[in-house]
Amino acid sequence: MSFPLFLVLLLLAALLLLAAGAVYLRIYRRHINRALQTDGPRPSVLTPPYRVLILAAVLLLSVATVAAWFAGYQTAYRRLEDAAPAETERQETFYAEITRITGTPEEGNAVTVQGLAVNDRNYRGTFSFAVYGETSIEWHGTPLDFEALEVGDCISITFTGPVTESSPAVLAHVERIQLLDDAL
Repeated sequence: MSFPLFLVLLLLAALLLLAAGAVYLRIYRRHINRALQTDGPRPSVLTPPYRVLILAAVLLLSVATVAAWFAGYQTAYRRLEDAAPAETERQETFYAEITRITGTPEEGNAVTVQGLAVNDRNYRGTFSFAVYGETSIEWHGTPLDFEALEVGDCISITFTGPVTESSPAVLAHVERIQLLDDAL
């Protein structure tokens, strides 16, 4: 198990501050002992060790906070870059014209569409899909019932999952159908 680089650097910084604090404490003791042993003029005043330790702790926490933020940012960015979207999670949208509507609401309505020429080459063919209760059907943001769709309507289809290679191609899970006509 390897430690992240920022933890190693943070540990080294803490050890360095601890060593510097120990050296300062020895210098401070020597200074105080000399001051107590001499009766002459007072030597220069050194900052008390507790103030130096407080300053060192604040400095260490500040460095640790900045280092942790950068390490978290790098880790999140690396995970984002390395993550490939799963085939079942990626949404695709294309435009089509309804050519056939069959089925019942209880069993699922089957819709066959012909992709429009404005689509990518992969979505210009004939597609079939089932419409169930969880499929959102809307026109200009207004929810519609499935019965509002008619043969000849232009729609946009948003789906997830694979597209089966058959004739017509079958869309696995249609999430949203948007009616594109100007009037109902």
